[in-house]
Amino acid sequence: YAVAAAPDRYLGLIRVVTVIRPRLGLIAVRADEGRRGIARALLAHALGTLHRAGFAAAWTEVHESNQAASALFEGIGARPMSSNLELVR
Repeated sequence: YAVAAAPDRYLGLIRVVTVIRPRLGLIAVRADEGRRGIARALLAHALGTLHRAGFAAAWTEVHESNQAASALFEGIGARPMSSNLELVR
């Protein structure tokens, strides 16, 4: 896990599991903190950490109904695979 925090509260978190290949399992940002780049910063941190650890790829699933997550991942190069997006980074 990596957490984004302000001095007085948590703003968001990301969970990455590295069992077989790294999987981004969760990105969450407080509803009142949305659209401030927190999810993008958490994602960049997680992908950078994975890269420095020697991982060449990571994957995640985003359902097409989740427009915010779809926009986030499409913005960094994820591509549609059926009704989901696939990120290979």
